[in-house]
Amino acid sequence: MNSAFIKNYSLELKQTLRLAFPIMLNQVGQLMFGVLDSVMIGRVGAVPLAASAFSNALFWFCLIFGIGVSNAISTLTAQAAGAAKPRDCGEVLRHGLVVNLVIGILLAGLLHLFTYHLDVFRQTPEIIEESRTFLILIGWSGVFVLLFQNFRQFAEGLNQTKPAMIMLGLGLLMNAFLNWLWIYGNWGFKAYGLTGAGFATLVSRGVFTIMMMIYIIRSPLFTGHMPLKWWKAFERRWMASILKLGLPGGFQYLFEVGAFTFAAMMMGWIGATELAAHQIAINLASITFMFAVGLATAASIRGGYAAGKGNYHEARRVGFSSIILGAGGMSIFGLIFYFFREQLPRIYIHDVSVVHLASQLLIVAACFQVFDGIQGVCVGALRGLSDVKIPTIVSFFAYWVLSLPLGYYLGFHLNYGAIGLWTGLAIGLAVSAVLLTIRFHIISKKLCDV
Repeated sequence: MNSAFIKNYSLELKQTLRLAFPIMLNQVGQLMFGVLDSVMIGRVGAVPLAASAFSNALFWFCLIFGIGVSNAISTLTAQAAGAAKPRDCGEVLRHGLVVNLVIGILLAGLLHLFTYHLDVFRQTPEIIEESRTFLILIGWSGVFVLLFQNFRQFAEGLNQTKPAMIMLGLGLLMNAFLNWLWIYGNWGFKAYGLTGAGFATLVSRGVFTIMMMIYIIRSPLFTGHMPLKWWKAFERRWMASILKLGLPGGFQYLFEVGAFTFAAMMMGWIGATELAAHQIAINLASITFMFAVGLATAASIRGGYAAGKGNYHEARRVGFSSIILGAGGMSIFGLIFYFFREQLPRIYIHDVSVVHLASQLLIVAACFQVFDGIQGVCVGALRGLSDVKIPTIVSFFAYWVLSLPLGYYLGFHLNYGAIGLWTGLAIGLAVSAVLLTIRFHIISKKLCDV
């Protein structure tokens, strides 16, 4: 391995991490709304925490599809910037706004309809009753999430990551304060419990989204990349470009997150304790996964920019350097989960049975961290090369053909319960990581050889 090779990859590692770090914070910021709700609701009791877990599982199962579609915005923006076509960036932003708004409204309406038929998910009556209003509120907050995503992905595609970080930080502070008022009934307000958390999430997401939109449109940083006319007729080619890249990405996310969501449903079949423990462990695993998501987005942006210039050797280096970072970083998180498995669940709840089971699930999470990191980064690296169809098929196979049936067999037929379900998920992540790494190697090498 010569010195030039090492130097090139070291440079890629630094540049990717420099871009990825603020994106990681942005991803954690989005996730922290659910974490804040879980931590603050956990003080009320195990049933509200389980209802929060159930509602958030349904919410993210639907919303993750829209987020996957919106990821096309950053890739297409970076490709247009790499090809030195700044006005094309504006067209991506303008058309993406419509796509995200429509998807957000449709998903919110779907979640609203779910509240009339929650019994089909076979949860306990107290969890269903506690969930209804909360699910409606966070469901409509998803419209703001996708509008925010559109402007955030546009800015990140132009390597501007700070605006989203600032707006999310302010939104989180507002959410925490409103939770304190409306969950517990401070400062003379009535204590609304879980419903109060839903109102706090809706209001805070709406405020920081409007702030983000105003900032991006008015900031001189983006003046040269804004649409010349916001209200002119929309063009089919731009809608097609966004959907062609975004829809497979949406289904990709849906298959992975859907597997964990369905696992949450199965946890509810066992009991409220298992569902609450699952919520704690998945919250923690989701936080660490934001490290991989940040790297994936950075790999997509930098790889897309290189592809826009026609430099596929650089795109290949970006991808593999990101995969190396993902594997290394997630390995460290795995060690943290293992050694602090007893302490971390107590951040959420003090119920002894919930803490004990959550600590066992964290051992499984520690084992699959590296695979979760690799497969997550590979998805972003492949998206930067506009390769999304085969990775979507890989995700479907790994999670729905292999992972969930195996987890169900281990959990219910062999009576391993929650541990069996999570073992099935871990095996699916490992298979996905291997197959997607092979896919990136084949595709990037083929492009380099052209």
